[in-house]
Amino acid sequence: MKNHPRQGKRVRSLAHLADLIGQQRSVFVPSVSGYDAPRAAAFTINASGATINMLLKAGMYVYKKP
Repeated sequence: MKNHPRQGKRVRSLAHLADLIGQQRSVFVPSVSGYDAPRAAAFTINASGATINMLLKAGMYVYKKP
């Protein structure tokens, strides 16, 4: 898959996602519709465990601001 122009580091764990909340960062998952646009990490972590697991497996990335 081609890299997204605003794609930062890959989020690989729930702990990393929790750290991004403190930094007020956004994440996105290019391959999942509905999550292919940047969303606040605080919003994303409130999804169900099954959804978060699916997003992490699909490839969740930190959004780099322009």
